[in-house]
Amino acid sequence: MRLNPKDMSALVAASMGRQPVELLLTNVQVVNLFTGEIHPGQVGVQDGFIAYVDMDPDNLNREDIQRDALEVIDGQGRYLIPGFIDAHLHIESTMMTPQNFAKAVLPWGTTTVVTDPHEVGNVLGTDGVKYMAQASADMPIRNLVLAPSCVPALPGMESAGATFNDEDVISLCNEDNIFGIGEVMDFLGVLEQDDRMNPILVRSTQQSAYIQGHAPSMFGQRLNAYLCTGPTNDHETRFGQEAKDKMRLGMYVQARESSMSRNVRDIVEAVKDFKFHDYLCLCTDDREAADILEHGHMNHVVKVAIEAGLDPITAIRCATLHTAKDLEIRNLGAVAPGYVADLLLVDDLHDPRPAKVISQGKLVAENGHYIAPFSAKVHPLEEQDTTAELPDFNAEMLTIQPPVENGSVVVNVLHYLRLNASLTEWRQVSIPVVGGKLVLPEGHQFVMIQNRYGKTDQRTLAVVSGSGLEQGAIAATVSHDSHNLTVMYDTPENALAAIEQVKVMKGGIACANNGQLLGSLALPVAGLMSTLDCQSLAVEGEKLKEAVLTLGFREAVNPLLRIATIALPVIPKAKLSDKGLINVETKSFVPLFPENKAQASD
Repeated sequence: MRLNPKDMSALVAASMGRQPVELLLTNVQVVNLFTGEIHPGQVGVQDGFIAYVDMDPDNLNREDIQRDALEVIDGQGRYLIPGFIDAHLHIESTMMTPQNFAKAVLPWGTTTVVTDPHEVGNVLGTDGVKYMAQASADMPIRNLVLAPSCVPALPGMESAGATFNDEDVISLCNEDNIFGIGEVMDFLGVLEQDDRMNPILVRSTQQSAYIQGHAPSMFGQRLNAYLCTGPTNDHETRFGQEAKDKMRLGMYVQARESSMSRNVRDIVEAVKDFKFHDYLCLCTDDREAADILEHGHMNHVVKVAIEAGLDPITAIRCATLHTAKDLEIRNLGAVAPGYVADLLLVDDLHDPRPAKVISQGKLVAENGHYIAPFSAKVHPLEEQDTTAELPDFNAEMLTIQPPVENGSVVVNVLHYLRLNASLTEWRQVSIPVVGGKLVLPEGHQFVMIQNRYGKTDQRTLAVVSGSGLEQGAIAATVSHDSHNLTVMYDTPENALAAIEQVKVMKGGIACANNGQLLGSLALPVAGLMSTLDCQSLAVEGEKLKEAVLTLGFREAVNPLLRIATIALPVIPKAKLSDKGLINVETKSFVPLFPENKAQASD
C-alpha cells in the first residue's frame, strides 16, 4: 500500500518549484537508508510528505535551484533521519491512554507505532479495540491499530471478558483505523489448524491482510508450518539462535527491548555478521512510563542495537525502513521524495536522541519536549466504570487444601527459569503439610488467579518458585492477556490487604506486608490504564516500585510486572489461568497434586 497526500498536484507543484513548500529543512546531513551514504542537502515538505531532496553527493553541479518556503528550519549540520517505527507494542502495557502515550514517545522520535490492543480487547471486547482506534485517530502519531486475533489467548484454557471468532476479527479489520491482524499467539491452534485460528488465517490471507506473528522458541518443522499460514514476523525471539533460524526462513525478527524482556543484545550479537539485515526489525512491546521518561523509546532500542554491534545506519534501518517493508507501506521509513515527512534531526547517530521531531510534516517536539497543539479530548470509555467483578475474599479462599492433614505431598510447582524472563516450567516438589496446610520451603510462594468477569467462584490456587518474591503480597489486574486478578503471596492476610486495595481502586496494582498496605497504583481504565500523563504516572509507578522492592524482586528488571505473564498460556512452558494449571507445550491442564504422591504421618 501507499500513503497518499490530500493533494498530489500540490505536492508535484511544490517539488517542481511552482509553489513554495510548507516547510524547508536546510543545512542537514541526509542519512540515505537506500545506499548507506550521508550527504549534505535540504529537504522540502508539503502536505505531510517529502516534496524533494536536494543533494549533490557527486559534486556534479547539474542544478542550481532557488527554493521558496513558508517556513524554514536550519538543521545546523545535524543528521536527518526518518521517524522511528515501533514494529510491535501494546499501548495498554505502558499503562497510559493513547493520547498520553503519544505525547510521551513523540519527543523521542517515535512517529509510527504498530499496536495490538488485545489487552483491552480481552477485558472489554470489541468496544475496547474500537476505543483504542478511535482514541488514536487525529493525533500527530501514526498508530497502526491491529485487530486482535487471539481473544482469549487460549480458548478453553482460560476465561476473559470476551471471545473473538473469525467473524469478529474480520469485522474489526473493516473498521476505520484498523490496519491488520494482531499477533497470532495461539501457535498450537495454528499448527493444529483448529476451528478458531484456521478460519481467521484463511480469511486474512485471502484479503492479503498484514498479520503479526508470535512464535516463541520455534524452529524447524513447526516454524516452517507456522510461516505457511501468513504471519511474517515475530517479537518473541529471545535468543540468538532463534533469530538466526527465523531470519534464514525469511521471517522478520522484531528484536525487543521492553521493560520486562530485553532481547536486542542477544539477537544482534548472533546476527550482526549476516551479510544482509533486511529482516531484522526493532520493537518495544511493553515499556512502562518510567523507562520512557528516563531512557526514551525507539531511540533507546536503536542505541542498544548499536552498542551490541550493529552499524548505526543499519540499526536505524531496522527501526524504520525494514519495518515499513514488512508492513508493505511503500513510502514510509526513509528520507526520499513522495515519502511521509516523519523526520528527525539528531546530533549523534550512535545515540539518536532527536533535537527536533517532525511528524506528518509538522514540528511536534524539540529538545525532548512536546510542543505542538494537542487535543485534550477524553473518550467516553475512559470515564466508564469498568470495575473488576471480584468476590469478597476471606482467608479460606486463599488457602490450598492438601490431600493429607499432616505429612508431605508432592506439588506441581510453577518455576521461573530466570529472574528477568517469563519462561517457566513445572517442577514436582515435596512440600510438608502441617495441620492441613502447606508449609512452603524458602523461595516458594502461593499464587492465585481469580476470574474478574463475574464468575466469582472460578479461581486457581498454586505454588510458584524462582519469582523473586521473598515476603508479602502483590496483586494486580494487569495479567496478560486475560487480565484476571493475579495475586502472589506468602500469607492469606497479606493477600487480602493487597486485593482489597485493588478493589477500591477499581483496578490496578497493590502490594502489602504484615497485613498492611504498602503501596498501590490505580489503573481505572479497564483495570489496565491510568489517565495520568507520563511524568505523573512514572512518579506514582516509582513509589509503588520502591514498596515492591521491600518484598524482594531486587534482581528483577521490572518488579511491578513480574507477575504479569504468569497467566499467559502461550509462553512456554508452565502457566496458570482461572481454570487451572496449564502445560503450554501440550495445551492441557496439570493437576496441582500428582496422583499417589502424598505421604501422610501421624
